[in-house]
Amino acid sequence: MSAVRTLSNLKVAIVGAGAAGLACSCRLLSLGLAPSNLHVYEAQERIGGRIFTKRDPVKGSLIEIGAQWIHGQEENVVYTMASRNNCVAFDPSLESSGVGPNVEILDEDGSIVLPELWEKVFEIMEKIEKESYEYLKGFDGSLDQYFRRKLDECIGAGELNDLSEDLREKLFDWHHRFENVIDAADDWSQTGGWGHTEYWLCPGDPLVVWSDGYETLFRLLLEEIPADKRPSSISSLPGLHFNKPVHKIEYSPGDSMPVKLSLDDGTSQSFNSVVFTGSLGVLKANGKNIFSPALPIKKQNAIEYLDLGTVDKIFLEFEDCWWPKDLGGFGFLRSDTEKFSPDKHAKDWIRDILGFYTVRKNPNMLVGWIFGAAARSMEILPEEQVLEDCYQCLKKYLGTRYTIPRPTKIIRSTWYSNPYTRGSYSYRTVLADKNQVWAKDLAEPIVDQGGFPILMFAGEATHDHFYSTVHGAVESGWREAERLIGAIRTSNL
Repeated sequence: MSAVRTLSNLKVAIVGAGAAGLACSCRLLSLGLAPSNLHVYEAQERIGGRIFTKRDPVKGSLIEIGAQWIHGQEENVVYTMASRNNCVAFDPSLESSGVGPNVEILDEDGSIVLPELWEKVFEIMEKIEKESYEYLKGFDGSLDQYFRRKLDECIGAGELNDLSEDLREKLFDWHHRFENVIDAADDWSQTGGWGHTEYWLCPGDPLVVWSDGYETLFRLLLEEIPADKRPSSISSLPGLHFNKPVHKIEYSPGDSMPVKLSLDDGTSQSFNSVVFTGSLGVLKANGKNIFSPALPIKKQNAIEYLDLGTVDKIFLEFEDCWWPKDLGGFGFLRSDTEKFSPDKHAKDWIRDILGFYTVRKNPNMLVGWIFGAAARSMEILPEEQVLEDCYQCLKKYLGTRYTIPRPTKIIRSTWYSNPYTRGSYSYRTVLADKNQVWAKDLAEPIVDQGGFPILMFAGEATHDHFYSTVHGAVESGWREAERLIGAIRTSNL
């Protein structure tokens, strides 16, 4: 007869120490799991996953390589924690998102597009976006099809007669790239129209920033653990192991310790329950090799049809600020709007750059946003080449108005090339809509004969409505912790 599972003898492993994994760990400890029975395996040398606050100890400044904003205030657990502890700042004009009255939109010849012209296009795009949540329910096409249909209606109604066809198409193209940065899709023809409505916006400011870096979140997660059991820092969390990639997860529902983890260092250990919080990108790249036996077909379909796109940032530092200090940055239009092809455009990845924008508390720095196949092409180039391409791009658009110095430093993200992330954040595809695949399919646990969860899944991609966000990741970690503790309590009734 197997031993009765209790909070004192349940042995749990969490794979990944990103937002979901850390949230799950802290919630388990707060609910009474014995600290000695919790093990967290992180493949990298740091916590955070796709949250990566990089500090300059000399200047006392920081940049966010990964997650940057708290998206919304109401019904957002991350905002609730941050605001309660006075850790938020409301100054998006100093950390531009790509749009706003303090951003210049430039054509390829360096000419500035009149604000009243591009603002008109953006207002129409925003209106179409707001209307989409009703129109797209049950729509089996792409976001591209929806936007193009609605834009054609606006053009037919004469709403854009003030713009030449050439400028109109360039502005539409810029907004297309902007939407792809938001969604993380390579192209909005891949983004499911119906699935797009499953994302829920949290009311309030969508661009709230942390006053002292996103990594502050990890300190706040700890605070739910009772003071007498709380570690001094998240890095000293009981059972947290760094540089421990997991290469095999074997599960056998009938065993007393039904899940065995095998690590890259040759060691292995068995557990009552395991929570996998690795990214959807990792599941897509290695899921078939990691799990034995193979995951259920329903979960395999979720891994195949949902997607994790690539969005990267390129930070350029200069000796001095050569642009007006009250400017939020520069958006770049282009005439070649053909979809990026790695074979055709690999040497011209910069064509897909959204623009370069100012960076909060870094007065001599600009950040460029790049997505999709162009971002993946950028990641494999030498840093010096990326710097040179960015420098030439700035001179092309701004050289007639400014004397642009060569950047002194470059810092870039490489989320796709990182084998432990394989992308930036998730989105719902057209194929996911057509095959009726949902985040809940990815989140569904594998249970034993008695219905006890032995292999669970957390992470932003497993959240029904807050996928692609940190608050979605945190909620998913809490969800699985509560699922496990609830199962223990139910089994002991």
